[in-house]
Amino acid sequence: MSSIEHFVGRPFKEISQGEDKWDWGIVLEGDAVIRNKNKKRTKAPSAEELEGKVLANVILSEMDTRLMFTDEGGAREEIVLTPTDYTVGTPQTGEYYPQRPVELQELPPDPSEERVADGPEEQEEPEEDETAA
Repeated sequence: MSSIEHFVGRPFKEISQGEDKWDWGIVLEGDAVIRNKNKKRTKAPSAEELEGKVLANVILSEMDTRLMFTDEGGAREEIVLTPTDYTVGTPQTGEYYPQRPVELQELPPDPSEERVADGPEEQEEPEEDETAA
């Protein structure tokens, strides 16, 4: 498996769209695909804005993943992805999550989307001992 940085230097080819609005991907030369998996990111990048550009840089952090596309004239386009909610792949490697730890990849999906942490339970304050003074 290679990292997403392996795709730097590849020209943009097209935007692929799956059945769901959030299921979009950026196809690069050599049929490399960077595919969104975040159901909240429903707006795919514009193919017109990426046309003629090359993936020039990838910025990785725990907050976001930034794909920087540029053309020969210096025009830039930035695509932001959620670090653990995108995949990369080629026909040879298959699809994989480059920034998701293996432990998270093997977990089953959360069965309850309504599940929210309530925070710690309130604890009773111990009564002060008046004779201790």
